[in-house]
Amino acid sequence: MSNTATEMQPDTKRHSLHEIEHDKMMTEQRIILTEEDNRRLCRKTDRRILAILMWIYFLQIFDKVVFGLGNVFGLSADLGLTGDQYSFAGSIHAIAQLGWQPFSSYLIVRVPARPLMTFLVFAWGCSAACMAAAKDYQGIYVTRFFLGLFEAGCLPLFSIITAQWYRRSEQPLRVALWYGTNGVATIVAGILAFGL
Repeated sequence: MSNTATEMQPDTKRHSLHEIEHDKMMTEQRIILTEEDNRRLCRKTDRRILAILMWIYFLQIFDKVVFGLGNVFGLSADLGLTGDQYSFAGSIHAIAQLGWQPFSSYLIVRVPARPLMTFLVFAWGCSAACMAAAKDYQGIYVTRFFLGLFEAGCLPLFSIITAQWYRRSEQPLRVALWYGTNGVATIVAGILAFGL
């Protein structure tokens, strides 16, 4: 009888980890940030995070525009592309993006943003660099396919990173800034093509 009585008594010495963390959080002092502190943090985040997002998105759009302008400079002739092979080489990028989107969405939820973004951008860069080694339509198909595969998660991940690092009122301008590099990349690529 005494055994069951002691088993039924609540153990007051043990607390769940959640209770301990809650108690600790309640005893800590809160830090009050002024509006000037918020502006300073926002500027610092702009210099670090927003600059990276703008540069990466610029390069991704720049690649698409340069691939389109490459045909003007004889890309199809250099690779021996005939018929609609050049059109398919441009489309395979979007096909890979569309097909991989559900898997990249799953990865975005499961993998922390920093390592995932690092991997996607590095792999995307390697795929873009490997396009220079393509000698025929198979080589350009493979490199453009992997380019679309690794780029599939970047745009949704950009939105998540923007939401993580900025307050709700700051997000629309930041999204407009990194998304606005789309037009800048098109202009720069056109100027470079004209100069070449």
